[in-house]
Amino acid sequence: MKKLKVVKGAKCMACLECVRACSTSFYKEFDPDKSCIQIIDKNGDAKPMVCVQCGKCEKACPEGAITQNAKGRYVYLPEEMAMLRFRGVDDYDTEILPAGHHYVEAGLFEMLVFVRPDKILVLTDGGEYADEVDCDHVKALAFVKTKAEYVWYEDDGMGKDYENPDNYGRITVEKDGNCVYTGSHEKKIEVKLL
Repeated sequence: MKKLKVVKGAKCMACLECVRACSTSFYKEFDPDKSCIQIIDKNGDAKPMVCVQCGKCEKACPEGAITQNAKGRYVYLPEEMAMLRFRGVDDYDTEILPAGHHYVEAGLFEMLVFVRPDKILVLTDGGEYADEVDCDHVKALAFVKTKAEYVWYEDDGMGKDYENPDNYGRITVEKDGNCVYTGSHEKKIEVKLL
């Protein structure tokens, strides 16, 4: 994960090219209020602040005043979300973050996953190919506010029989952790509430 920072000794000219690159990348228009990076006045000097780490401003800066490091990442969450910091399938931490801008540290061998309210992240042990994946024993990591649901599609791994309703199932997790699976394939589901 990377974090943008101002290069030590480089002077921001307040040209707003980084602001332009950010707002046009995300919103397809130049609007400083929509940009995730802002130029502020700090003791008479211009300083870039609050970035979500897409890197567009780094490329747009004519002075090379912005670089990235590998300590973390700024993220903007439009709503409260559960953040999972994975180091492995069974090795992860969970944190509930409110809506807004956050700087999240993440190591080189960590992967951050954000789960929206009333959504489920389904995990299973992997394999070299489809037949090695055990889809009958899964973990459901659920961020439940009212009721979380996940629609499951499963076929023989060879065809695309998506019109067959027997290939669909639904995992529903209630606030109390009660899990119901409806579908034609039998599943053993281990639920963890986030």
